[in-house]
Amino acid sequence: KTEEIEINGCKHLVYYGVLEDSSNSCPYCKECKITNNGYRRVKVKIPAISDKPAILYLNKHRFICRGCRKSFTAETTEVRKYSNTSKNLRAGIIKRLSKENTSKEIAESCAVSTNTVLRIQSNLSKTLERPKSLPYYMCFDEISSTSDSISKMSFVYADALTHKIQNILQGRTNKIIKDYFLYYSYQERCKVKAVVIDMNSGYKSIIRELFPNAKIVIDRFHIVQLVNRAFNKYRVSFMNSIKDKNKALYRQLKCYWKNLLTSYDELDNGTNKKFKYFKYITTEQDIVNYLIKQDSQLYKCYWLIQDLREALEKDDFDRFKALINDKSTLPRYMFTAIKT
Repeated sequence: KTEEIEINGCKHLVYYGVLEDSSNSCPYCKECKITNNGYRRVKVKIPAISDKPAILYLNKHRFICRGCRKSFTAETTEVRKYSNTSKNLRAGIIKRLSKENTSKEIAESCAVSTNTVLRIQSNLSKTLERPKSLPYYMCFDEISSTSDSISKMSFVYADALTHKIQNILQGRTNKIIKDYFLYYSYQERCKVKAVVIDMNSGYKSIIRELFPNAKIVIDRFHIVQLVNRAFNKYRVSFMNSIKDKNKALYRQLKCYWKNLLTSYDELDNGTNKKFKYFKYITTEQDIVNYLIKQDSQLYKCYWLIQDLREALEKDDFDRFKALINDKSTLPRYMFTAIKT
């Protein structure tokens, strides 16, 4: 039986099944004195189907032993004992953990809680074995830790070419990272050609010490994230300065912040429709054009970010370098980001 049910405002595909067991003996005393004891319904989360979250309500056959008086339930290899997450969904979460996704993003895409993702991540880190050799190209990053970790953030490194997680360390201090990599011989560490990092400058000194021949590469994702954050800070600052003078513009800037951070080419320019806080029919591109023209600095910052993104997407290093070396007057937040 299958049906579609709305749960917490989201439509879910719900499946119903029965798990039978042909056991003839008790798993505790091994005697063949078992009798039926009804069914127990459990809720199992399974991978999304047609982009809709899916749930399996499984009626598991229960038994009771007349010899030892203990009861037991039918089990399946598709779901771990005491878990409500199917192995297929668990495998999907682990696959996403190896890519550039946050725990929150993974939780939303898989329709599970963030704690479920963190718990799977924690169990994964305990089962990962230390690789015998180091990848030639590595990625360093941090991820949120679970409550049983010694630190709020854990250190994770992956193969930059395959995106496969190599290991997760329960902490990100210099000592923990150095102790881990010093396990490898000097010759092995010299084979590392490049390490991709975020804007965390703390890694630079460790990389130079541990991997003498490695080049340090800043991940372009974190570059875009940095300038986006700086732009957002200036937008909020400008909004607060006009809050009492122009409430309509204040509401518009507050409502359409996501549009201002979206790539200009991705904004819809062909569909005219009614938008909140606008009295006339317009398009997404026209809304952005209107908003950035309300302040010269906002306009300058917006197009600087768009040009930086385009240069990164096209691997145009010369243009990227020219943009960040431009001495044009910029707001404090954006100037600091570009200087970084």
